[in-house]
Amino acid sequence: DFDVSGVDPNESAIKKAGQNLPHFKFKAGSITELPFEDSVFDFVFARNVLNHIDSSDVEKSLNEMFRVSRKYILNVEFFSENESQVQDAPISALGRNMYRRWQNFKVRIISNVDMHEDIDPKKSKFTLVRKI
Repeated sequence: DFDVSGVDPNESAIKKAGQNLPHFKFKAGSITELPFEDSVFDFVFARNVLNHIDSSDVEKSLNEMFRVSRKYILNVEFFSENESQVQDAPISALGRNMYRRWQNFKVRIISNVDMHEDIDPKKSKFTLVRKI
């Protein structure tokens, strides 16, 4: 028994998500300016979102995820040690090193593991942090 909210900048995606998942709450918005109060969520999750964010907006996006989280944040992003282009991605994407990026925040890194290659051969990495 928990509440689920989602954000997308595309109004059509929000409408379709609301039709498919009527018990969830969806809002139009940007990861760089999340439309929520501070510390409102126990768990914040993003999958392959930051791979498509301009490098100049990644820090602001992380600040927003940190701001709205009360406890945990999980990123599943294509990984690259030096944040370079992901080869063979269906659309242009930059690999992210979330472990390194989260070290600039007041968090404890709980997990930073590769997704199994049978599930995602592009080398996504799960990075789970806990606010401290």
